[in-house]
Amino acid sequence: MTLAMRARGNKRVSGLMTQCAHNARQHDPRFKRFYDRYSNRSSKGKALVAVAHEMIRIVYFMLKNNEPYRGQNIEMTTRKLKSMKYRASIGLQN
Repeated sequence: MTLAMRARGNKRVSGLMTQCAHNARQHDPRFKRFYDRYSNRSSKGKALVAVAHEMIRIVYFMLKNNEPYRGQNIEMTTRKLKSMKYRASIGLQN
């Protein structure tokens, strides 16, 4: 990615998507495979940005077609929702 391409985008969104890509490559098998393939032929930083771009493409088509993410880890999602529900109930009690 060239400096000119980066200068056109929103720096906050770019930073957030890079953080999301870092997390996704650790927890989502699809993005881990994508990152591993890309990092074999390029630097790790460029591979991370490529994962962020892939995530943006997926989010775009999810919103365009009004579809859920199909690659989700059901067990992790269930744990996260349970934790969020618990924290929300504690917040309401105080």
